[in-house]
Amino acid sequence: MLSIDSLSVSYGPTPVLHDVAMEVRSGELVCLLGPNASGKTTLARALTGVLSFYNGSINRGTILLGDSPVSSRSPQEIVSMGIGLVVQGGRVFPSLTVRENLEIGGFLLNDALERDRRISEALDVFPTLSKLMDRVAKTLSGGERQLVAIARTFILSPNVYILDEPTAGLSPNFASLVINSILQICRNGASALLIEQNAQLAFQAMDRGYVLKEGRVVAEAPRDEKQRLESALSLEG
Repeated sequence: MLSIDSLSVSYGPTPVLHDVAMEVRSGELVCLLGPNASGKTTLARALTGVLSFYNGSINRGTILLGDSPVSSRSPQEIVSMGIGLVVQGGRVFPSLTVRENLEIGGFLLNDALERDRRISEALDVFPTLSKLMDRVAKTLSGGERQLVAIARTFILSPNVYILDEPTAGLSPNFASLVINSILQICRNGASALLIEQNAQLAFQAMDRGYVLKEGRVVAEAPRDEKQRLESALSLEG
């Protein structure tokens, strides 16, 4: 589905990612773990075409969605290809209602009926939002805003979700709710790359995991071999 090979990225003269190789297969929930400043968010930016907005550049390597190259395309083209990004912090349009935020999620859809159908589908996956549709987003809790952000991405039915620390700062209950929503999306056929700081939460949810340190992949393992990931996370350096 999504494959990354020999990817190296820098911000100006400063290298950040070094020969990163990863894949996210169809229907998988893959977790990317690692300490702060290991390059996780940089990878998310490279995968979704927004790296140049942060003065970053891809120096070498390939990113493919199926057989189609991703790295040379604009963010809007990448969204159209089927990659959706949920950034850290539950970013929503604060002065708009939940409904209006979800409608904006369908910006590439020309058919209002199709957009409304997809919003209805989103509420099946995120039932917590059903009673919040007329609430202004700035009045929501952090967990509710994060659900809106993921549901807004859901409207375009991406094949692959890139989620950058979606549980950061959330209560345990909302963190579990967010993860369960992502699992349901994957059960319905999509794939997800979940960038996560909470290793134990990641281990419970993932099909496979990677550990990134100092811009390099230092471990890969399926869920039933999570000890390899735990060992990589515990090593210094």
